[in-house]
Parts: sequence; structure tokens; C-alpha cells
Amino acid sequence: MIVPLQKDFEKKKLLDEIDNCGLTKVEIAKKTSDEIGYGKISVQTIYDMYDHKHEPKLFQIKEILRVINEHKNIHRTLAEFVSEEISRTPVVLYWNYDLNKLEPPSFRLPNRTVYFPSVINQPKSMRAIYFDPNGHTQRKDVNVSLFDINKLVECCDDNEVLDKYLHRYVLVEDQNMNFYIGRLLKVLDDIAFVNVFGGIEETYSKKHDVYIHNYANKMQEISYKNIYPLEVFDLSIEHHDIILD
Repeated sequence: MIVPLQKDFEKKKLLDEIDNCGLTKVEIAKKTSDEIGYGKISVQTIYDMYDHKHEPKLFQIKEILRVINEHKNIHRTLAEFVSEEISRTPVVLYWNYDLNKLEPPSFRLPNRTVYFPSVINQPKSMRAIYFDPNGHTQRKDVNVSLFDINKLVECCDDNEVLDKYLHRYVLVEDQNMNFYIGRLLKVLDDIAFVNVFGGIEETYSKKHDVYIHNYANKMQEISYKNIYPLEVFDLSIEHHDIILD
């Protein structure tokens, strides 16, 4: 595990933020939460940060910033406080559950970053695709899929390179800069045949009193510009191990 605050000035910046936020250390500790935040923090833990008895974990820094941001109605990010050695991946695409399509960040979708405090030397070329069901399905967790912008599916005449990517999840960019996620079935000339992810369909089983969760996929022929193999598909974000900022 990498220590989030590698340098003294990084820790001083965080402690200065605590000192000047308008809340006492006791008030900050009381406002931290396991339910709506990233984890409960005791007031003793906060004092130990000042006395160099405790090196704050990444989720604790995030939770302290959440409390301060809500109190001051501001948006301070982890990137302003933590070491650059902490692995991080920018979110470049969002899944729109209303339109069942991928969209880039916009005024409606803020720029976000996923932090991996336990990962060392993650490639800086890694990018994230963000999924937040947010009431659209019975599933509650936010999840991401990851791809490397420096790794493309390569096609050759004998399909030697291509074969290892068949039936794997990929991200496809078409000639009009639209993006699709799905399983790669075949590539023929400049056409990719993809079993495209089209959202989530849920049906209710009255007999078992459960919702059955299925991917709504369909085969699509895409005139592609780039095809990226997914490094990770459907990674659930856990507050302590993976942090969204």
C-alpha cells in the first residue's frame, strides 16, 4: 500500500485545510460516515495525524474532504492533496442509462478520476468507463471498466493477433466518434461485428420474489476507427480499495 501523503508539504496542505475549514476536529469526526461517506473517522485519528502517529489512508483523506466540501459548498479534489505516485485513472466515458449509450464528459457529467491506492505503477495511459445505475436498476454499486489508449486490437491477414481478442469485451470507436462496448465477434476489412452492450433488462420473478438482471445485447456491424480491448470489465468501486473522486 502506497502512503497517500508522501511529502511533508502534502500533509501540511491537508492539515491547513482542516484548520481553516470552519469546523473543529470534533465536528469533522462527527460528520464522517460509513453510510453516506467513505468511512467513519475518530477524532483521535485526526489528532494523531497532527502528531505524526497516524498516516492517513486515502479513503480518510477523501472523507475529510467530503465533510469540508459539504460544509463550505466547495469542491476540493484528492488530486490537490495526494502524492502523484498514487495510481489514478481519468473517466473519459459515461454510460447513459436513459439513452443506453456511452457519452463523453460534459457540463452535465463532471470530470472524475478513479484512484487505486493499492496499485503501483499503473500505466498513465489507462482510462475508465463509468457506470452508475442510480435507481435505473436493482443494482446499487457504481462500477467502471478500464482500457488502455495505447493498446489497440491489431488485425492481420492470418488473424493471428486478432484471434486472442475474439469474444472478449472491447471498446469500439466508429468513424463518427461514437463509442460502443461489447464482445468482439469478427473483423472483416473495416467492419467490426460486435455483440454490443445495450443496457440492462430486468424482469421480476414473482415465484421467487427476485429481479433477474440481464444485459440487453445486440449484434451490430460497426465501421470502426479504433478497437480497444478492455483491461477490466465491470469493476465494482469499493470505498477503501478503489475511490472515485
